[in-house]
Amino acid sequence: TFDVRLSNTAGFSDEWIPVFPGTDGAVALAMGHVILGEDMQDSDFIDNWTNVTVAELKAHYKQYTPEWAAKISGVPAETIERVAREFATAKPATLFTYRGPAKHLYGSYNEKACMMLPIMTGNVEKKGGYCLPRGMGWPQPMPEPGKPAKGSYLSNPPDYPLAAHKVSHLVPFWIAEGKQKINVYFTYQDNPVYTNPGSMAVWGKLFKDEKLIPYLVSMSPFMGEETALADLILPDCPYLERWEPESMPNSLWPWLGIRQPVHKSLGESRENRVMLRDIIHKLDPDGKRGMKQFWNFKDGEDYMRHHFDNVPGLKEAGGLNFLKQHGVWPIYGKLNPKTGKVSDKTGREIQAEYGLYKKELSAADMAGATVDKAGAISKNGKAIGVKRDGKNYVGFPTGNRVINVRVDQWADYGFNPMPTFKRIPWHETMKDDELILSTFKLNVHKQSRTAAVKWLAEIAHSNPAWMNPETAAKLGVKTGDLVRLESAVGHLVTKAYVTEGIHPKVVSIPTGFGHWEYGRLATLKLKSKKSDASHGQDDPDLNNVWWDDKGVHPNNIIPVVADPIGGSQGWYDTVVKVSKAGPNDKYGDSEGSWEKHVAAFKETMRYAYTGDLHRKMHPEMAAWA
Repeated sequence: TFDVRLSNTAGFSDEWIPVFPGTDGAVALAMGHVILGEDMQDSDFIDNWTNVTVAELKAHYKQYTPEWAAKISGVPAETIERVAREFATAKPATLFTYRGPAKHLYGSYNEKACMMLPIMTGNVEKKGGYCLPRGMGWPQPMPEPGKPAKGSYLSNPPDYPLAAHKVSHLVPFWIAEGKQKINVYFTYQDNPVYTNPGSMAVWGKLFKDEKLIPYLVSMSPFMGEETALADLILPDCPYLERWEPESMPNSLWPWLGIRQPVHKSLGESRENRVMLRDIIHKLDPDGKRGMKQFWNFKDGEDYMRHHFDNVPGLKEAGGLNFLKQHGVWPIYGKLNPKTGKVSDKTGREIQAEYGLYKKELSAADMAGATVDKAGAISKNGKAIGVKRDGKNYVGFPTGNRVINVRVDQWADYGFNPMPTFKRIPWHETMKDDELILSTFKLNVHKQSRTAAVKWLAEIAHSNPAWMNPETAAKLGVKTGDLVRLESAVGHLVTKAYVTEGIHPKVVSIPTGFGHWEYGRLATLKLKSKKSDASHGQDDPDLNNVWWDDKGVHPNNIIPVVADPIGGSQGWYDTVVKVSKAGPNDKYGDSEGSWEKHVAAFKETMRYAYTGDLHRKMHPEMAAWA
């Protein structure tokens, strides 16, 4: 495991390799250099199933030597070479990434460099290799609404044309700049005042400014940090009281499921879709405004029926009624208590299907199709597969049915279309007394949503800053001492936790703690504030709360950083100065400056493809116009 911190995953690994934040991509490229240089790649897979050749890859990867990566990442060159050989010769082998490589200024480059390892070794769609997601979609209720008459700057920011999941953490600044006028702002299942970079200093200021947000409506079951600032609170119901479709690509067997209520909604709470339906029916009672037709359902269950009663296969099995009884569809078999595996009717363990890209197209699929010189199969102007070795395969779910190692769309906006690495500029100019702030989530809590669950809060309720002994010794700090973390946008004061399980140039704080709203337990206001519940009585178990530390929330001092390609937030790019707390510092202090956050926003915009630093960061794309 390559990680800045000895995570749970790293702890279970045979080897933990601390890496400097944001340099995973450099290590991965250097591993690729070794694999290609020593001819350990899967040439057949590369030449047949990607849009580059082995020769092209070898030429491109020559520049990424282990010695180059070692200087950047801190991982010794001999370690990079050894792990590369181990990965290439282990059959099968796989690689998985999450936020570590991706949540940086150039996280898209990092992620791509990492995913090139299973690609170049042919460990794709094989048992024990990297498999494509097996999600299962379902049709939306009909009729389907058309596109809005006017476009939204916030949902389609022109500076980030490749960001498929948008760039929501920059929304407050665009609103403040007047890029988008807001009359009413609706939120549901969200709490950006707590969860987003800048936290109260950014989102709190936005929602309290009635010139920018004249009217804020929060749909929530809980009085969280965002909801506390709302003009109107519409009481949503928690997951145990609502209907929802569910289908996660977390299995080799695609599945479709539902979440259904186990309890009636309490008080005046209702599902958000039901509340929205009622609002629409008030606005368009006779349907003349064209809105009501999209909201014609009786309740949450009826809405699910609109979803599922027409899904092929599920419809024949009973549609929603089948899901209500079984919870999930299809039923692949039964759990064998002896093996812990799922067995079919014959008692045999069910087998996953691999090599999805090698499914052959049928005669009906090929009727009217054309095949070009490269083997691309097209029908009605759309690629439907590829011809290889005389067979017609469905290929990969891309526009040209192969894996696009060279992403030409990136080049259209001046980004390197090939695997590459870009250092984070402000990490190169760090001073000796500066560290990188990273955050992580303890496996005890569900992100930031369970601080009010007493049994979980008893296990984990504080979040000291992890610090390496080498770093702590320089500061004269030991576990439990107060330390001050100061970034470019603010500062906080918390306790230190000295451990060898962290990179010497990193300080790391778990998130999900330090709530100032979200109920009396999360805020530890059990004695100063009495219950104001709308039903029932106070929980006597709250008398057993013995702890007096709720932790410190770090997001006030984390500035926005936007990956100019994918649009993701650079959570692990924040440079901080750490020192022993001073006489005026108090545990729990957390301050951020709106003006300094705005300056950080303007700085990250310079790296967008429209920004003045884009060309400087991509000299290899000098021909781009």
